[in-house]
Amino acid sequence: TYNVTGGTVQLGVSSTPANSIFGINPYSTTSYPNIVVGPGSGETVIGYPSGNLSVLSLYIHSNASFDATGGGYGTSVPTLNITGSDGAYAFDDEGTFTPGTNTVEFSGAVSQAITSSAVSPVSFYNLAVANTNGNVVLGVATKVTNQLAFTSGELDASAYPLTITNGARTITGVGNSSYVITGDGVTNTGYLAIQGLTRNATTTFPIGTSSYYLPVTLNPGNVNNTAYTAYVYPGVTTNGKSNGTSVSSTMLKEMADITWSLAQTSGSNSTTVGLNWLSSGTAMDGSSFV
Repeated sequence: TYNVTGGTVQLGVSSTPANSIFGINPYSTTSYPNIVVGPGSGETVIGYPSGNLSVLSLYIHSNASFDATGGGYGTSVPTLNITGSDGAYAFDDEGTFTPGTNTVEFSGAVSQAITSSAVSPVSFYNLAVANTNGNVVLGVATKVTNQLAFTSGELDASAYPLTITNGARTITGVGNSSYVITGDGVTNTGYLAIQGLTRNATTTFPIGTSSYYLPVTLNPGNVNNTAYTAYVYPGVTTNGKSNGTSVSSTMLKEMADITWSLAQTSGSNSTTVGLNWLSSGTAMDGSSFV
């Protein structure tokens, strides 16, 4: 049992033979250093034997791959736990990440960035946010094909969109300190998209600003597979844009000074919408607004 708090292990160099395979023993009681896969042509990192793997950060070069399923050679890595950051990134996919039914969990005590300059969107099967002293920050469009779960911390999608493709899977663990931070639609254009909403069911979009949790609930009625995007920002303007002219002070006294932007990207049905905010102690409620 040991925990590494720094350093990097590089698996493969430019002269490594194509299709080379590296295996990592994923001891559950061991935390590994920063892992770099490549550069080279076709390196694949797999788990062997099956088990959860903890690393400080993971970087996958453009010609390399990390196969969490074992790729037919090893066995699966059910949970890949990213416990830190290499400074610019915690998870950087420039090549190929194969998640299978894997969960990638971010549990660092610093800001942890998901980045790529070559892959968009970066795709996870399950994504878990368990950051204890910072946020998980999207530096690239990101997709979750099954489950998004929060334990602690927030997911900052203010600059790049986060898409959940399985709307039947409820985002878990959300609350006043665990949610998706969105942009304002102008200077920061990130948003939360959920696809495949379940008919006659209420789906929560757990969004907010860096200061406030301001979730939206949508119920599409008796229609399957609708899809929506949502973001929220403080302020109400005459043109509905965050850089527009603010409405009059007289109007602001009678309203909540918040704008939610919702768009239906699949389907044409009407939808029941619920808007939620914590009134007490915020500066968003007008002096005459009840």
